Amino acid sequence: MLRGVSMLVVTALLAGCDCMRTVSATVLDQDTKAPLQQVEVRERYGDGTYEELTFTTNESGLFVFRDNSGGLRKCPDVELHFAKKGYVPVDRTFPSATAGDTVFLKAQR
Repeated sequence: MLRGVSMLVVTALLAGCDCMRTVSATVLDQDTKAPLQQVEVRERYGDGTYEELTFTTNESGLFVFRDNSGGLRKCPDVELHFAKKGYVPVDRTFPSATAGDTVFLKAQR
């Protein structure tokens, strides 16, 4: 009996610790609304530091971020940093399951 309860508790803890976070969005020029390709996207951590590994938007300005993360009862939000030469960098926070959102970057003057 005790063994069965222990296995149930361990299984529940393991099942509740991992979640798949997915964010997909399109990055556009704030003024022209044109898609921006080759925008660098990286995860921003709670302490203000950034993931070293970056990925970029495609020719349509689209990116998809996928990550396994811990979280009891709820996946943590995804904080992302967007940067492109000639544009003001932007940090955005997304719910852990976001699809079809839009990020606008403002051209530097």
